Amino acid sequence: MKATLRVIFIFVLSILGSRNVYAQNIVKHFTIEDGLPSNEVHFVHQDDNGYYWFCTDAGISRYNGYEFTNYTTADGLTNNVVFKCFEDWNGDLWFTCIDGSITIYNQKKKAFTKYENSDWLRSKYISQRWVHHIGFREKTQEIYFFFLYNANSASVLYVDSLGRKNEQLSRIFRLSQEYEFDNLLVVRQVDTSSSSCYFQTILTDCPSLGRGRYPVILDANQHLFSRYPSFTEIRDRLFAITHLGVYEIAEDGLAMPVFEGHSATSFIQDDSKLFWVTTISRGVYVLSRHGISIIREKNLLELNEKITIGKSLKGNLVLGTNQSRLLLLDSVGGLRPFATRSIIRSNFSELHYNEDSTSLSFYGITVSAKNGKYTSCFSDVYSNVIREFKIDFEGEIRSNKFFLEEAKITLGQYLSKVQSIYTKPLVDWLIDHNKFDVFLPYMKSVLPKSCISKEHIYLASKLGLLKIYADSEKSEIVDLGPKYSALNITDLDTLNGFILLATKGHGVLVVKEDSVVTSIKVQKGSDLSIVNTVYIDKQTSVLWCGTNKGLSAFCYKIGPSAIAFELLKHVRKEDGLFSNAINDIEIINDRVYAVSDQGVTIIPKDFAAINSSPPPVVLLGYKNMDSTYFALNEHFAYNQNNIEFRYEAVINTKAKGTYQYRLLRNNDSVNWTMTDDRSITINNIASGTCVFQVRARRADSEWGVPSQYSFTIEKRFVDRMWVRALISVILLSIGYLTFTNRLRRLRKQDKLLFSNQELELQVAKLESSSLRGQMNPHLIFNVLNSIQKLILKEEKEDANKLLARFSKLVRASLQYSRFEYISLEDEVNFLNNYMNIEAQRFPGRFSYTIDVAEELLADATIPPLLIQPLCENCIKHAFVEDGGTITVRIRVENEDRLHIEVEDDGIGIYNTNTLKKSSLGTTIIRDRLKLMQKSGGIASLKIESADKNTDKGTKATLILSYN
Repeated sequence: MKATLRVIFIFVLSILGSRNVYAQNIVKHFTIEDGLPSNEVHFVHQDDNGYYWFCTDAGISRYNGYEFTNYTTADGLTNNVVFKCFEDWNGDLWFTCIDGSITIYNQKKKAFTKYENSDWLRSKYISQRWVHHIGFREKTQEIYFFFLYNANSASVLYVDSLGRKNEQLSRIFRLSQEYEFDNLLVVRQVDTSSSSCYFQTILTDCPSLGRGRYPVILDANQHLFSRYPSFTEIRDRLFAITHLGVYEIAEDGLAMPVFEGHSATSFIQDDSKLFWVTTISRGVYVLSRHGISIIREKNLLELNEKITIGKSLKGNLVLGTNQSRLLLLDSVGGLRPFATRSIIRSNFSELHYNEDSTSLSFYGITVSAKNGKYTSCFSDVYSNVIREFKIDFEGEIRSNKFFLEEAKITLGQYLSKVQSIYTKPLVDWLIDHNKFDVFLPYMKSVLPKSCISKEHIYLASKLGLLKIYADSEKSEIVDLGPKYSALNITDLDTLNGFILLATKGHGVLVVKEDSVVTSIKVQKGSDLSIVNTVYIDKQTSVLWCGTNKGLSAFCYKIGPSAIAFELLKHVRKEDGLFSNAINDIEIINDRVYAVSDQGVTIIPKDFAAINSSPPPVVLLGYKNMDSTYFALNEHFAYNQNNIEFRYEAVINTKAKGTYQYRLLRNNDSVNWTMTDDRSITINNIASGTCVFQVRARRADSEWGVPSQYSFTIEKRFVDRMWVRALISVILLSIGYLTFTNRLRRLRKQDKLLFSNQELELQVAKLESSSLRGQMNPHLIFNVLNSIQKLILKEEKEDANKLLARFSKLVRASLQYSRFEYISLEDEVNFLNNYMNIEAQRFPGRFSYTIDVAEELLADATIPPLLIQPLCENCIKHAFVEDGGTITVRIRVENEDRLHIEVEDDGIGIYNTNTLKKSSLGTTIIRDRLKLMQKSGGIASLKIESADKNTDKGTKATLILSYN
């Protein structure tokens, strides 16, 4: 039995071995042109952070998914010829060099150092006996060193947890068939040609799986392997790395090719399920994910010939091309011609089964009219013999029926262009219902699939969805709405009464009762979606869509009025597709066949449900001003709040929006921001405890666990709470002292002006009330409170402006209170300052204008602080909603009177409570005016509605002597 299997294997290998390496499922190829230091690459290892490390004859190279970083002896290597890399329990990397020395890369210090026992290892070095493997045991802190040939007692060296060195372990290994370590498995082998003993090492992620398999492997494949091949065990699968390529070892010991054509040196599968192969002279190849394979044979296709369609036949796949040829892809991956001659001279657009599903047929159809009836037969329109062609499994072409051509009307000259697309049920339905006259106008744009019922038939058309009725002459293009008026359908399928239309521009439309009930945009992030073909896998409830951007899989759930779809996966060229342009889809057993122009990609059906794990994000430090930091919990001054954060994740299948970041401050909730950049600068970070978080994803993974930096921005001195409280107390104290001092001065001045004691008391009371009306503690408190709110909101500029205006207002009130009259210009400036403060305190409530002639500003005088209380009444009582207007007009009347109007467009005096309760400011003004009248001056105040018809708005008119 074994001999038979070996003969079969050698035959298969002879066929597959002739393939060019570029016919395999290669996703990427890296050489020195991409940044590698050399094309001679000995080993590849992916560390816990996701970085790829390559050992070459010109040093070490690290790949981060974007570019290569190269290291040599100038960076701390003991030798530039590096063979292998091993990762210990601390995450540090051990590199073995050609001279027997070892260089360690410390992940925390990010530096290369010479292994302390390198000189001892080099003293045991014999020609061609560099350290071939390093085995680690975390539990006992032991390290084992294996030389290449392991031919004598000094070929296995050992260092224990105390650093003691031992050279006698070869004897121990010879007593055991297998010996396990954390990172590899050692198998004792015997060379039958020389009867010498040597050790075979296998890199593995689960050493216990290999027990007892390896002696059989070498015996079954001696013709394929060099004397000492390398082995790698990946997720229960064993691979051999040889001078011919990489081969997967089956349970019976036979090897099946994974990568051929170049001498391979190492083989791994990374955390995104991609395979990496290093070669001795061609750099590094990246192969597609687990289970995806590519079938292509250039020699079978002629110039400009493209594969257009595929159909299953007894576990095989029949492929049709645009040059009328058939190819057969068998169940073991062999591709060969299926038909021995060209049957028709047009594109293959459809292949279909006969009634017993034992063969595939394509038809040339000739339709004739005789005695008022339509008849059909299946013919080769390029000859006078009408025949039906059938192709059986063996690929023979058999002519089963021969007829003489008797048709009066032959449509062959039209049908020859599209003849292969019509299935027998469609033709029978058209004949049975006498509908060929209705059908003919659309025949040049009709697609192969149709939906047939007793009442009507749906045909997919470049013009849209054609509907032909059985019981009438009526036919129509189904109106799916203005959005789909220019619909170009590329494929049609049915599911539980729903019609699924693949279109160019609108994705997949789900139609029921001549209306679109659901649509799927297959191309993510695009407004339009071009779908070439659809395939419904009812067994797994998955819809497969072939587009120009790859293959998309959606799971579906059927409801009474619609179908719900959920995206499972986008499969693209970087995942292993031969091409992103998919022409047809076929499912055979548990595999999906994606047909592109020049080849076929085979994908496991369960691949759609498998997503990659998200990648870890490596923090590369953060830069503040001219310094770079790596430690957590750094403290920065308030003006060191512009920080650049640097990070990266090793991702081969990148999605649009690879990273998300956010800055949390004082545990506030903040939304994530998406970016493709590997650094981000955040300016003007507010003081407090901050946490910068960043996470990444692959094209088919969820977002990963965030990596983060924490730091603190110190507060400014003036932003501290006790400083703010102290400032508030000082301002209030100044206001109080100013108020009492002014009051004392007014009382003293009143005593000098009036000899009558009663008049002195009245003047003192009026003057005191006037001051409280203009600058009372309530106004001071409100303004200070507004300043404090602006400071807390860190609106520094607005707080400074308000504070400056307020101090100016205080100074002016103190200054003007000493005079009986001030210039009109000073009064207007004081009023402007007050209005600006109120406008800033109540943004949007009102706007104001002050209309005064220029000559009055320099010439007229006025008792101080009379107009401000009237404006204050407008601000407090006039406006229910924002957007009011206050207008102050000052002019001369009759040459001896100063006419002052304060008008607003608010709710009106009769709609406020000012009639029930007099304003304190208005009362003080009236008392002051009475005092002026007693002194012989002109003084009056009138308050009325601005609009007497609607009672809207208020106008206060103040008349004074013009001095």
